[in-house]
Amino acid sequence: MEDELYLENIDEFVTDQNRIVTYKWLSYTLGVHVNQAKQMLYDYVERKRKENSGAQLHVTYLVAGNLTQNGHTCHKVAVVREDKLEAVKSKLTTVTSVHVYSIQKALLKDSGPLYNTDYDIIKTNLHNCSK
Repeated sequence: MEDELYLENIDEFVTDQNRIVTYKWLSYTLGVHVNQAKQMLYDYVERKRKENSGAQLHVTYLVAGNLTQNGHTCHKVAVVREDKLEAVKSKLTTVTSVHVYSIQKALLKDSGPLYNTDYDIIKTNLHNCSK
């Protein structure tokens, strides 16, 4: 039942408040571990898509992995829109991580709003940083 409540919370943030909900913002707002916040966002997207009510849902992903160029391997981390996810993953030699970074109603033109959302919530919660 607890999961239902979280999904309703996310629904309210996204659809009613028209917020950009990043996993960091959700973690701070609901007081849950970042990994739990990532899972909650994933579950929310899955449920919305199954219900076919996810048409107005835009998702960004954090992708990490190794990229080999000119014989050199480097670690790459990128935040990408859903429509670019497969293209970015295909360029990586190894994909080490993929998770939902944010969900929002609007299609983001750049990552500025994501940065601002995370910056604001972290600034607001600076006194809790040592926890």
